[in-house]
Amino acid sequence: MKHGIAESHKGINGGFALKRQASKIMLIEVIQAIDGDVFLEGCVLGFEKCSSGNPCPLHDYWKQAKEILSIPIQTKSVGAFSTLLEQKMKGNEHGVKMPIPEQSEMLKIA
Repeated sequence: MKHGIAESHKGINGGFALKRQASKIMLIEVIQAIDGDVFLEGCVLGFEKCSSGNPCPLHDYWKQAKEILSIPIQTKSVGAFSTLLEQKMKGNEHGVKMPIPEQSEMLKIA
């Protein structure tokens, strides 16, 4: 595939596989391969002239969400994310499953 993240294999046993180790592929690379460089850019409601001087109703929330989201997707690898997800799905050391938080909990929007 053109972004050097995955490769495809044809046939009955075909499918997709990572071209590099999951620990060497950052989440932002996957997002950019799918959505291009426009991820987290622009107005969340699609308004062309949304800005700090002319904000849409969700502008400040989207700005906060972008700041929160940009750090882990730029600093975490696919491998690290996979490990974290596995841990959350299996449960912590006490055997308690840790549900993935709802979006509103992550952003702490009242």
